[in-house]
Amino acid sequence: QRISAMNYSRSFCSNLVEWKQRNSVIVMGGHGEFHAEFYAEQFDIEKNAWIALPKCNCSHKYNPVIKLTSAMNDSEHELLCVLCDKRTKANLGVVEILDIRTKKWMKCKTNIDDFLQFSAKQELRRALLYG
Repeated sequence: QRISAMNYSRSFCSNLVEWKQRNSVIVMGGHGEFHAEFYAEQFDIEKNAWIALPKCNCSHKYNPVIKLTSAMNDSEHELLCVLCDKRTKANLGVVEILDIRTKKWMKCKTNIDDFLQFSAKQELRRALLYG
């Protein structure tokens, strides 16, 4: 059986994240048609279908990092976090969080550079740029 095509063609997208509770995986951002860098998609393994998640606030065009996590003390309240943009010149980009329950994106007021100390920031930049 073939895997169905994504809603948005993309390259330089995020890592795939497994979503065990929903038997699916998620991909985010990347360079592609129709502003793919603003969208995440969920692949439902049982239905063999890609489901578009809501449009985010900022571009995550080149190799963003995503993580699926639960809100504090609430395993049903899941959050999709996306950060970085490998090719951002001035900084490492913004942090955004999608509340899966409300289907709304929130942009963190502080960018990722401010979360990291200088040496840790240099190491993260090196890892993002050179694999």
